[in-house]
Amino acid sequence: MKFYKFLGDLNHFSAWLTRTKTLIVGEDILNTLNEAEQLLTQHQTIKEEIDRYDPDYTQMKEYGHRVIRDADTTNS
Repeated sequence: MKFYKFLGDLNHFSAWLTRTKTLIVGEDILNTLNEAEQLLTQHQTIKEEIDRYDPDYTQMKEYGHRVIRDADTTNS
């Protein structure tokens, strides 16, 4: 059952990562200082969101490593 939760969490994280990457990469050329300041604020907000996802990412990565390690152990 934990494996299915892991897959759901991984799917959610992957979708969030794709949306976030699109926000960061898909920006237009800035023409004014105000636009640059707004973009900086947006990036700071995104950075804070990334930082909040760090524990989830770490947990998923560790679980993924355990799954791989356990699969190697059972296949040996």
